[in-house]
Amino acid sequence: MLSEIMGNCPQVKVVDYLLAHPFNSYTKQQIAVGSNISRSTLDKFINNLIDSEFIIKDNSNKYSLNAKSNIVKMLDNVQNELSIREMEKQAETFDEDIIEYTDEEIDKMFQTDVPDIDLDEVEKEIEENEKISINKKEYEHLKKIKTNNISEKHATYATTTNERNNQNKYNRTRNLFNNRVSYFMKGGVANGR
Repeated sequence: MLSEIMGNCPQVKVVDYLLAHPFNSYTKQQIAVGSNISRSTLDKFINNLIDSEFIIKDNSNKYSLNAKSNIVKMLDNVQNELSIREMEKQAETFDEDIIEYTDEEIDKMFQTDVPDIDLDEVEKEIEENEKISINKKEYEHLKKIKTNNISEKHATYATTTNERNNQNKYNRTRNLFNNRVSYFMKGGVANGR
């Protein structure tokens, strides 16, 4: 809910995810996947969340929301208010008949025997598709590095090509010389060559 109002920045995604699951503890990977960001992005700011006492890291390297934090309490109230407003808005536009389900149908909807998700696979997919934001200064720096790398590759390629051409000329000359020496050694005549 928060990311709908505050934007899609990684910090908001993490806060939104943790507020939606306030009683659980998670590994970094679980937080990253649940927040739909890469772990490397999470690593950049997770210590700030710990330092601001927004989250707590336990002895098993799992992270949870700090329920004692005033900031968390205020954000939870905001999240609750946003949820209430959304439900009221949905209720105003709701005109469908109420659907009744049997206990078996409800159990089937909330099945707990579904296969586990491969977090490594999901994390890899998120990392490949993650959109990042950089400022103009960072962009210019990356552009400069890329230009320098391309220039170095061209210089390396040119040097390698020149070395390869020189080696080929040397090999042809050596082969020609060896062939002529061999020819003379066998008593042949060079025929003006």
